[in-house]
Amino acid sequence: MNIQALDQIVQTLVPLDLSAPPDAESFRAAFCELGKMDRGSVSVGTWQGQTPWEYHEEGDEFLYVLSGQVALTLLVDGESKEHLLVPNSVFIVPARVWHRSLAQQPVTLLSVLASPHGPVSYAEDPRTKAQLVHADEIFEVASP
Repeated sequence: MNIQALDQIVQTLVPLDLSAPPDAESFRAAFCELGKMDRGSVSVGTWQGQTPWEYHEEGDEFLYVLSGQVALTLLVDGESKEHLLVPNSVFIVPARVWHRSLAQQPVTLLSVLASPHGPVSYAEDPRTKAQLVHADEIFEVASP
């Protein structure tokens, strides 16, 4: 895939508003899987609001900000660490680190995850295991 093709795909995406749980149609309009990568995938998505906490047991996650900005929060060594990502920023989320993102305005990210997604949590502190669900339960709405 070349940059022009990626730009065309991004232009078709409709930002997902995470202030309420997304329905299947809104989710599909905001995210596109570009291809498979080992046991994971390469995808692009656009949204605004607070994502749930994510955890990838088996591999790192590569993030590249195409547009907008996002505050990425990681729970590391018992502390919450925030990183502000702006256009053209690259960030590697290490495996086995809970993380979530907050975008005040629409952000578009390219994500590469070479492993299965892993669990997701809506709890204030995901390490409590409260409200823990598997990503398939959330992202199944994006299945064709």
